Parts: sequence; structure tokens; C-alpha cells
Amino acid sequence: MSQTDAAERRRRRRRRFSGLAVPLSILLGSMLVWQSSESAYTTTSSTLNNTWTAVSVALTNSQVASAPFTVSVAVPDASASSITLAGFSPSSVRTGGQMCIMVDYQTGAPAHIRMRIDDNADALSAALEMVIDEGTGATNAACSGFTSNGTYVYGTGAASTAKVSGLPTTWGTSTAGEWTAATAAQLWYRVTWLLPSNALAATSGTSADFKFQWEAQPY
Repeated sequence: MSQTDAAERRRRRRRRFSGLAVPLSILLGSMLVWQSSESAYTTTSSTLNNTWTAVSVALTNSQVASAPFTVSVAVPDASASSITLAGFSPSSVRTGGQMCIMVDYQTGAPAHIRMRIDDNADALSAALEMVIDEGTGATNAACSGFTSNGTYVYGTGAASTAKVSGLPTTWGTSTAGEWTAATAAQLWYRVTWLLPSNALAATSGTSADFKFQWEAQPY
């Protein structure tokens, strides 16, 4: 190839590149103008802060400071073998008795409330009888003024021989006596117990030790 041909090729390449440079500069300039225009006219809009606050559940009872029953020398009743609430009268405080407990629900949402115990497997639980019903009007733990609403958490009011060993110990098994509380509600529970006259000799020296529990599940 001659020097003349090489020089001619270089001149042609320069002309092609210079021809491309002009449109490219125009394109870049247009993009800068468009971006500047877009930025100048951009705006935003937003809501106020979204807020979620979990409900605070408050459930208490009138016996949180002391055990409802502490019977250290329980003796089988001389004659009674079942609990009949109408006229229920154990032969002494060592053979049976009853107490009323008020449950107080104070929360910002309605809830389902159920009662249970934490343990029903102690040896004396198979002999100890218990009836639990709900009501209103009580003014103290001695059940003064209590009026049953006919709802039984456990046992019945007619010659019940229901044993503590059958009391529910979980949420799923404690549906009996469930009540629906509004954001603020109270309910009284009457707990009646008896160590019946037919308690087996094998229960002598044994015990039953458990807590009453209430659980509220807001909805």
C-alpha cells in the first residue's frame, strides 16, 4: 500500500468519527435537558405514620394474695357422699366447704375467658369432690349475696360426685363455663368441695395441691 492510500484512509476515518460526534453530542445534551426538567418538576405525597399497638390484657382475681383453701386435716364427711348445693352443709370445715372468687377483666378488647386448674393428678384428687358454678351478687369470699346464674364450670348442683381429677387443665378442655367479657367485666365463681364419706382408706395421708387459673383470649 502506498503512503498516499494510507493517508487517504486516515482522512476517511476522521470524517466518519467527526460525523458521529455531532449527533452524539446532541443526544447527550438532550438527556441532560430532560433529566434537569424531570428533577425540577418531581414531587411526592405520603400519609401520616401508620401505627399498630398490641392490646394490653389485664386479668385478675380476688384471691391472688392467698390460697382459697388450705385444709391440713381433711377428714371424710360422716354422712355426705355427694355435693348438693341447695342446702349443702358439710359436717365440719375439715370435710367440705365453699368459697367465692371474683374474676376481673380490664382490657381494651372483648375476650373469651375460661377457668381450669394446673394439676389434677395428685392422689387425693381422685377422691375429692368439687362443684364450680358462676354467678353474681357476692360481696365477699364467704359467698354472701351470691346468686348462681345456672352455669357450671364443673359438676352439677344435683348430687354431684365430680372429682377433682376430672377438672380441665388446658384451654382446649375448659370450654364449660366459658364467658365472653366486654372491655371491662367481672364474674363470681363459687367453688364447693367435699371429701365424701365413701373416700377409700387408701387416700389417707395423701393430698391434692393445685391452683385455680383463668385465661382470657381477646378477639
